[in-house]
Amino acid sequence: MGVSRLDVFYRRLLLTKLFIGGWGKPEDLKRIFEFRKIIGDREKCRSLVPKDYPVYINKTEDHADCKIHDGFFISPLEHLVPGILPPEAVKARFQFIVPKRWQKDRPVCIHLAGTGDHYFWRRRTLMARPMVKEAGMASLLLENPYYGYRKPKDQLRSSLKNVSDLFVMGGALILESTVLLRWLEREGYWPLGMTGISMGGYMASLAVTNWPKPIPLIPCLSWSTASSVFTTGVLSKAVNWRELEKQYAINSVYEEEIIKLLEYCGADSFKMGPEFAKNVDSSEHLLVLSGDDRATVGLNSKAGGEAEAGRGLFIGGGLKGGSARVDQLLSSVNSSGMSLDTLPRSLLVNNTLLGKKMDFAKCYRPSLHRESISFMKGVMDECTHMANFSVSSSQTQYSGPGTASPQPAGPPASALPPAPAPDAKSLRRPLAPSLATGPVQSSPCECHVVLHIQLPTENARIYGCSEVPVDTSLIIVVQAKEDAYIPRTGVLSLQEIWPGCEVRYLNGGHISAYLFKQNVFRQAIYDTFDRFCLKYPNLH
Repeated sequence: MGVSRLDVFYRRLLLTKLFIGGWGKPEDLKRIFEFRKIIGDREKCRSLVPKDYPVYINKTEDHADCKIHDGFFISPLEHLVPGILPPEAVKARFQFIVPKRWQKDRPVCIHLAGTGDHYFWRRRTLMARPMVKEAGMASLLLENPYYGYRKPKDQLRSSLKNVSDLFVMGGALILESTVLLRWLEREGYWPLGMTGISMGGYMASLAVTNWPKPIPLIPCLSWSTASSVFTTGVLSKAVNWRELEKQYAINSVYEEEIIKLLEYCGADSFKMGPEFAKNVDSSEHLLVLSGDDRATVGLNSKAGGEAEAGRGLFIGGGLKGGSARVDQLLSSVNSSGMSLDTLPRSLLVNNTLLGKKMDFAKCYRPSLHRESISFMKGVMDECTHMANFSVSSSQTQYSGPGTASPQPAGPPASALPPAPAPDAKSLRRPLAPSLATGPVQSSPCECHVVLHIQLPTENARIYGCSEVPVDTSLIIVVQAKEDAYIPRTGVLSLQEIWPGCEVRYLNGGHISAYLFKQNVFRQAIYDTFDRFCLKYPNLH
């Protein structure tokens, strides 16, 4: 199956870069990964948010067919991991659209925002107001951290500044969704469900994995992990790989410390990074030097000349230019493919750059770009891979009060043929053996970089190390067959991770589905809620 040309064209129109600040503070990444171990455990997570957590309504608007309430509360993440959220994101804001006339019961669906969905007007106009008219269903729209009123002052539009911001967003939304679900229960609304489009679908899926009861889930235009989005999808072109490569090469904490915190290492851990690196012109990601610098470094000269240029950068000229000169030398060595043996010994022995001793043999390597992609894949999978949140049980059957007689797990998943499902051990086997014997035969450094890039995203959006939702037959996934933003090749399918869920495929790509298939998303919501009411008629 090909990819949508509209997806590719639309992405090319946007010139903004993602992660211009790099990976984020190493200490923040460490705190996030440690907290993920807690938030990925349903039993531990139940005690993190009190049942009577305070929620406030500060404004109400009266419309012909509904009332729109504006509310807020303090994000629980601020109490549990102090200082990890930017100050602007500490107050969680939401909008609650309630029909004046209910058709049946008092159903509420929580909608999480997709990429670029600031404030509430888009979800209110395209989903919430039509749902009031079509089904008499209420909608609660939660504003994502880093978006709308919660956007940091130094962030450009929707472009997250650091990779770590994505994980912070995921952790905050899991806890904030729990606050809202418990508040809605206290207020007597039923049934309750969650949905989201694109990134909102990922986040809704993560939140549902931690909810201790059966609940309808409708993720639209999302899949099992976010790592492929940033390493092989069209958004990978928007990632600021130059800054990520530089930070990964210069700061050894990523290879030596953070990599040890990553737990997810499933069968799909190392498939995408090298494939992406192979298909991308690495020259696009190398640092661009000015004419003077090009002459100084001698990019087109022989190895000896390049070595002399390197000598001039550090010995003849001291450290003039600071880190920029370091970047230039790194770029010239990597792009030329010259051997480290040709560099002057004075560069390789006892060199101190900006007060820190540098391992040149480690930093100046042609494989640096592929290593960075591998590291990205690793961290993304750790935080966002649904398998990382779903290994503790397989197809849990809820047997609490109000449960109807047992029914089949749900309609068979459609379309793409599933790959053989791995066992739980393969989803969480130790990291080190996989680096040595995984499917990608490359150096440990190369595996580390791709692993680092994908594992953080996965910790923020992983389905793989979290709990399986209590009843997977209440999940309807809506996907686009030609989605260029959410690649499905080389990653575990949701049918493998969540047996019993239903997948509905649409023709076309990500952008066309978002623009013209909102009615399909809404119908999936209605169908899932109907299925819940039939199966659990007294669960409230």
